[in-house]
Amino acid sequence: MHKDNTALYRLLAQALTYPDQHFIANVQVAVGKIDVELYDDASLPLGALVQELGKLSSLPLDQVQGEHTRLFINAYPHVPCPPYESAYREGELLGVAAEQVDALYREWGLVVEGEQVDHVGAELEFIVFLLTLDTPKARDAAETFTRDHLARWLPRWADDVVRESHLGFYRVVGQLMMVILQGELERV
Repeated sequence: MHKDNTALYRLLAQALTYPDQHFIANVQVAVGKIDVELYDDASLPLGALVQELGKLSSLPLDQVQGEHTRLFINAYPHVPCPPYESAYREGELLGVAAEQVDALYREWGLVVEGEQVDHVGAELEFIVFLLTLDTPKARDAAETFTRDHLARWLPRWADDVVRESHLGFYRVVGQLMMVILQGELERV
């Protein structure tokens, strides 16, 4: 794990929050905190993300909220991309994976409020927290968490987001997630 990816993980976590009137501005701020020169890899779709963010700003907010809801919260006959580790690994909410990540958060003195503990955003923020600490223990914990949790479900989830999204923004977010995870998994 490299501390440099902290800004990328923050960007992904922000891009996956429920879109409110500040959503686009908040994602733009997260993009602005990325040192683009550190990421000269053409496979990292940061430019495409900025383009899609621009397109998103021309859409009515309720359309963006509708797509977020359809992908991640509620759709008939099923939610195509439930953003929970337990849903992907165990086929249910608040399963063993949720218990495991909750125990890890508590070891580090963290409690998740307002969302399930194994939500993609909570897991990304946990990695950000560990990388920000930048100690050997935290780096080891980040590598272990990536291997034992993120790697076990996020590649499939990101692929589903790319396949199921009707908006280019979420497709690019899924692509960005896949590229970042692939790089991390090669290093771990």
